[in-house]
Amino acid sequence: MNNDIFHMPGMRLVCAILLMAGMVLLFLRMPAQAAERCVKLSRVSGYETLVNTCGSCRNIRVNRDRSGVALPTARSFQMTAFKKQDLFFKGPGRTRIISDEACGLENGVNQSAKRKAEDQLKSCIVPVQTQRGIVMANGCTSCRKIIVKRQFAEGGNTLTPYTFQAKGVLALESDGAINAQIIDDKPCKL
Repeated sequence: MNNDIFHMPGMRLVCAILLMAGMVLLFLRMPAQAAERCVKLSRVSGYETLVNTCGSCRNIRVNRDRSGVALPTARSFQMTAFKKQDLFFKGPGRTRIISDEACGLENGVNQSAKRKAEDQLKSCIVPVQTQRGIVMANGCTSCRKIIVKRQFAEGGNTLTPYTFQAKGVLALESDGAINAQIIDDKPCKL
């Protein structure tokens, strides 16, 4: 007796139906993905141009990867309806559209304000261990305010505010504490 699952009555039919259903779902989803992207990248004679094919304003972010360069070059554009935007990247490389979002309100949320809020919420100040002790470094390109909570062996706590300029570094003194922790990290001005 053969114990293979495909030799059971009706299993070949069930597998064929499932395979066809998966293919149909795949093909039905493809036009929806194509409709979401309004901006196309056009390459003609070595020149690259972004073309907005929709009748609405779009926020576009592109990356340019070059061999031998670790970080890609990033650019952002706001393109009005049916507008063309020439890209002036020098040298060989590969350009990709990273995001294509509607300008202004989309689902009740302003996309540029949303991105700015996400940047403000990220933690910028990081502690770094050096030979001389711990220093705090601001990894952001904007002024940041932090609060450091120090815990002492006797059970007491202190809160100390610090302000860092963009890309600033400051030594963190122990002040007799057994533990120190950054409990708040936010932009200087909201």
